[in-house]
Amino acid sequence: MLKKIILVLIVMIFSTSVFSEKKLLDSREVVEIYKMQYEGRKAYKAKDYDTALVHLTNAAELGMKNSQYLLGLMYLKGQAVKKSNLTGMAWLGVAKESGVKEVVNIHAKLYAAFSEKQREFIDQKTAEFVALYGLEAQGVSCLREKRVSSKRFKINCYKDSTDTQRFSL
Repeated sequence: MLKKIILVLIVMIFSTSVFSEKKLLDSREVVEIYKMQYEGRKAYKAKDYDTALVHLTNAAELGMKNSQYLLGLMYLKGQAVKKSNLTGMAWLGVAKESGVKEVVNIHAKLYAAFSEKQREFIDQKTAEFVALYGLEAQGVSCLREKRVSSKRFKINCYKDSTDTQRFSL
């Protein structure tokens, strides 16, 4: 009996280490992701960048567009991280998948300021981030929805709880 338990534990440890980069999420974990994004936004607004970094990074890696946008800004400004135009632009590039006009415009304006060579690096890094953290990779859907009592629209992004994988850099 003890040998069977040890064998099961060894198999569990081995399979955890082999498949550790992929993790399917359930609905409780999706709620936690929204909570991470909320806490990250709240900390960012309070200028508590160390706390914001932790929450926003976790949510951004799981496809949350608002977190990706704020994390991009943090890298561009060097807030709680070493300043990196490349990483900041890559996060903004993933965030612009949402179609939010503000994000798309900020990305375009900043992107235009870089040299052709720098843009090549940004494009490459952005493609890597989209493959790992983009809409399709992370099971996120962004919908254009009409605001109540208004002719204006807003874009909301939703996390799907099925077939979602998490990848960390």
